[in-house]
Amino acid sequence: MRRGHNGLLALVGEKLKGDSCGGAVVERLIGVMESPEMTPLEASLTREVEEMRREQERLIQERKELRERFELLKGMISGGSGKELSAEKAETE
Repeated sequence: MRRGHNGLLALVGEKLKGDSCGGAVVERLIGVMESPEMTPLEASLTREVEEMRREQERLIQERKELRERFELLKGMISGGSGKELSAEKAETE
């Protein structure tokens, strides 16, 4: 079950419940989205989304590592003299 799609469709369904035509369409869409079978397009899109998530996680981890290295180098350069810039300020300069 793809929670994101179902959540969005449920939200739209709640908004359209008063509309007889719109409510029926949304109920049908929710039924299709909850079906265990995926079309080839859905499977392909799901794989692409998972790839993007993995890439995003990798980039987040890489950014954390770079920030740690930056902080270490910044500490080495300043020698602990109290003249250190904050990481955010140094990034903008």
